[in-house]
Amino acid sequence: MRPRPIWLLCLLIAACKSTDKQAPQAPPPSEQPLQSATYSTSFGAGLDSLIQAYSALSFSLNKNDTSGGVPFLAKLDGLPLDEFKKDTLIYKTAVQQIGDTRTELLGLLGEKTLEGKRQELNMVSQDMYDLLRTLHYTQKMLYVVECSSAFGEDKPGVWISLTSDTNALQNPYGTGHCGQIKDSLPGHP
Repeated sequence: MRPRPIWLLCLLIAACKSTDKQAPQAPPPSEQPLQSATYSTSFGAGLDSLIQAYSALSFSLNKNDTSGGVPFLAKLDGLPLDEFKKDTLIYKTAVQQIGDTRTELLGLLGEKTLEGKRQELNMVSQDMYDLLRTLHYTQKMLYVVECSSAFGEDKPGVWISLTSDTNALQNPYGTGHCGQIKDSLPGHP
């Protein structure tokens, strides 16, 4: 058996040591948590105006009317996100969620049946909830309400309410007095 050169042995030991202590890798941007959002008073006022327009749409569907969709769309399109550009994760996520909300809202406005409009409202509500969570909405307490039978047995629908009083809830799905608080913004009830 032929002896191995010492330089080969040293190279092998050095290679093993360098792989033992590698620096930890940061997770890719898609897996990093969103940073805490802060926004100006004027943006907060615009966001509150958007929530009021959403609430008017939800209330109008309770009365079998969809006229609240157009003002809500105008508020959604007018929501300025420029101040979030410094936090690209929040900015990109919010832009995507506004786009999703807009798409569902246009679907609601284009639906021919009240049932179809209500199904679109369910999607709009879920998108709005995601948007408000992304923006870390904290200005006033909002409640995510679920009607477990909005679209028939075991087919729930959700909406965002300004009140937690279950006796005062305005169910936009037309299924009578149906609604249970599932979550709240900010935080949990």
